[in-house]
Amino acid sequence: MARSGDGRTGGGQSRVVLAVDTAAATRSRSGRPPLGVAAPLAASVILLGWWLVAFARLLAAHGPYPSDLGEYWVAGQLTLHHGWAAPYDVALFRQALRAFGGSADAYASSPVATLAALALRPLPFPAAYAVWDGLLLAGVVAACRSATAARGWPWAAQLAGSLAMFEVGSALRQGQLAVALVGLLALHRWLERRGRPALAGVALGLAFVKPQDVFLVPVALALSGRRRPALAALATAAGLAALCALLLGPDGLRAYGRSIAFELGGGLAGRQALAWVLPAGAASVAVRAGIALVALVPAGIDRHRADRALAAAVLGSQLATPYLNGADLSLLAACAWLTLGDRAPWWLGWGALLSYVLVALPFPAYRTAAAAIEVGWLGALAAAAAAARYRNGRTSSVTSSSRRSAASRPSAGT
Repeated sequence: MARSGDGRTGGGQSRVVLAVDTAAATRSRSGRPPLGVAAPLAASVILLGWWLVAFARLLAAHGPYPSDLGEYWVAGQLTLHHGWAAPYDVALFRQALRAFGGSADAYASSPVATLAALALRPLPFPAAYAVWDGLLLAGVVAACRSATAARGWPWAAQLAGSLAMFEVGSALRQGQLAVALVGLLALHRWLERRGRPALAGVALGLAFVKPQDVFLVPVALALSGRRRPALAALATAAGLAALCALLLGPDGLRAYGRSIAFELGGGLAGRQALAWVLPAGAASVAVRAGIALVALVPAGIDRHRADRALAAAVLGSQLATPYLNGADLSLLAACAWLTLGDRAPWWLGWGALLSYVLVALPFPAYRTAAAAIEVGWLGALAAAAAAARYRNGRTSSVTSSSRRSAASRPSAGT
């Protein structure tokens, strides 16, 4: 997973990540990838093919109906017939969802997801599912293209590895809105690099359609001195919140709160969060608050590594929130793109490779392992930021000493 902020190091050479020379791979006369790229590419393609076969079997057995897009669709139906508050009536929604072909789940998505489903209403649901999933997949491909410096075979290996991750593939199969955040985060950084801070903030603010994934990011932006995108993000998020409040009204907001409480109490969203495995009460709050503070360290002490600060803020948001879907973990792919490169230490690349093995496949302790990996990556990012701050401090000290020495020497001819 090669990634570089501008594709160059201080010496002007292409950054090598996981011993892969991107330029050499691109110039290969045979057109075949070198072994360092071919091996992960082949493994990713095999894993991706296995997921595609499983996906095809599920579609053949059940169709696209038991999916998150199916929930958005049912919410749209209830909204058209009973008003915006209706999808958040837990009993009514679960009954309607079972009749549609989904599972007995409560609806805790924002009205923005319902609006997206309503926009697809002219199509029959299978066609709407194909269009929606196609748009999400295109967004992931475009995000990987814009967020990474790798091209050619290395980029293909990175994209295949990302799509083969369990939560990325699962979120795409479900048509989960969380996948859109992968594209929005990449768009945010793409606009920032091109000197459009206000628009970058708007892109980030739209990601607040799922605030549990990004609520620390504006704070990180402000700490790193990028106040314009931070303010634009907060203004956009406030606009989204105002729109949702206007659509739902007081009764709808209360029903929305009850639906979220249901999910936190026993739904999947409650069991996916780190808070689920921590002791209840003040201890859990203290631990998660500490994690949130650690997540802001890269932004506060190493302002020149904006990509890593963004990744740390996303990881901290997911660990600190009490509400998290499994599909939210698809953002780990974007965090990997943002973290690796930009003169990343070699050990970050090997750490990414090892942690990928643990998050690419599901197993009984998957969420616990994913949380442990996120905590580990936060510590690694904070350590890398502290090391960079220390090196910069030493360089500045040596430079200042050299200047003082030069100024104290008598000039020639005196």
